[in-house]
Amino acid sequence: MSVHVESVGRGRPLVMLHGWAMHSGLWFPLLPRLIERYRMHLVDLPGHGYSDALVAPPALSLAPRRRSGGARDRRNVGAGTAHDPGLVARRSGRARMGAVAA
Repeated sequence: MSVHVESVGRGRPLVMLHGWAMHSGLWFPLLPRLIERYRMHLVDLPGHGYSDALVAPPALSLAPRRRSGGARDRRNVGAGTAHDPGLVARRSGRARMGAVAA
């Protein structure tokens, strides 16, 4: 499986994850405002955009998922260092990140 990642900009690393049925192009309108401050890594999650589909779907959990309210429910924002990159993710992108990292 191949996961497509496009890296642009300079500065602190920032990983950008889209949500379900989307692709990394979702973040393009933000690039002009962020490109000078962040090195953004625009990820196409498996089965989306230019990334290959998963060979086998990830195991589903029947455990209830905890949900938060407000903007935190839609997006997780943070910017870190090269060893601790920031993350911007749509809610379903955040939930699926475990499958990509595994």
